[in-house]
Amino acid sequence: MRPRVSVRGSVRRYLRARSISRSTSRSVRSATLAAPPEATRRQVNKAFLQDMRKAWDKHGMKALEKCARNQPAAFCKMYVLLVPREMKVEHSRGVASLTDEQLEAAIAAVREIIEAREKALDDGQLIKGKAEPVALPASGQGAQGEP
Repeated sequence: MRPRVSVRGSVRRYLRARSISRSTSRSVRSATLAAPPEATRRQVNKAFLQDMRKAWDKHGMKALEKCARNQPAAFCKMYVLLVPREMKVEHSRGVASLTDEQLEAAIAAVREIIEAREKALDDGQLIKGKAEPVALPASGQGAQGEP
């Protein structure tokens, strides 16, 4: 079982690292530490994001390029963490909720798309084909299958 980490202890450490704990008045510090955990978390998040903004203004694109060059796995992880893990998708009744006029307009739009694609195929603007998987040689083997 993971040891429980105190949010208030984390706040104290963060504020100490930012040199806020001693420079701010006691009433401000006690209000921060006496706040409910959600409010405290919001305050820490806000302060952290402000610090990140200052770091971005100072180092910005150069730091990202250096990270991508020297630590590509960390760079990719950072990028992936920006994307939400779950997206809430709500399904409406879809076609069943459309009126007859809306259905006719949707069918006409699909027909136009199909006609435009067929015309592009006939004019040679698109290539008709099918993607097929290609087997790659096993790692450690050359082109002729020699190790």
